[in-house]
Parts: sequence; structure tokens; C-alpha cells
Amino acid sequence: MSEVREDPRGIEYELIPHLEGMDLHVFLVAIHRRRIHYHSDCELFIPLKGEVSVSSGGRACHVGEGDFFFVNAYEAHSLSALDAPNALLVIQFSHGFCRSYYPSLSRLCVDEPLIARDGNPALHRELLSRTASLIRILDRRPPGTWAALVRI
Repeated sequence: MSEVREDPRGIEYELIPHLEGMDLHVFLVAIHRRRIHYHSDCELFIPLKGEVSVSSGGRACHVGEGDFFFVNAYEAHSLSALDAPNALLVIQFSHGFCRSYYPSLSRLCVDEPLIARDGNPALHRELLSRTASLIRILDRRPPGTWAALVRI
């Protein structure tokens, strides 16, 4: 479970617990409302069921079932359910994730955070395929998991 602290502005700062030996945290969650917060990890989430509204970077986005939404590290954001029940797959990763294989990942900053099925089908399919591979690897977690992850 994440630890939460308030910064001097009254905004929650979330400390992300990573999987052992990896700069990665993956979980499923049902969201009713998540107040404004930020963290040092990048975050990718996918509504597997239902829809949510995300406020991030001064704009609000409707994120539908199966869409991807990306939040940059240290970017304040909040979520609220648009219908209930919902289920979100959340993937949080630090800039250290795969650093030795992809050094430029430490400079990752996404300007267009919503990747919808009907917006960019090719990119959506690729993200879906890579996310499914990641989940399969994490589900098995055999010795050598780290090496398998960087080949995804």
C-alpha cells in the first residue's frame, strides 16, 4: 500500500512501493474519487471496466474502458468515477525503470496523455500488447524476471 504525505501546499505526495528488485508498482483498484496528488513515478492506467475523469496538467479528460492515460512524474492529478463499478489497472514506474537498457527513459515526458482506441489504433494496439506481456511476466515472476521485462 502507498504511503501518503501532505506537502506545504496541502497537496498529497504519494510514496510508491516498488516490486522487489524493480522500479515498478502494478495493481488493480476501484476508484470513486482520488483527490489531487502527485508522486515521483510516471503512471499509466487503463480502465478495464467503467470510465473515469482525470484532471491533470490543467485539463480534464474522459478516459473510457480500454483507453490508456499517462501521468508524468511529479504531475499533480486527480481521478473521479464517471460510472460505477469500475476497475483500473495501474502501472507506476520510476525513472530508474530499465535505465541501463533505455537511458533516455529518465527524460520521459508525455504531452498528450490520452491514448484512446479510436484515436490512434496502432499505438493503442502496441500498448495493449506490451501491457499484456508485462502482466504475463509479472504473473509468473520466475528467476530472471528483470531480463524478460527489458525484452518486452
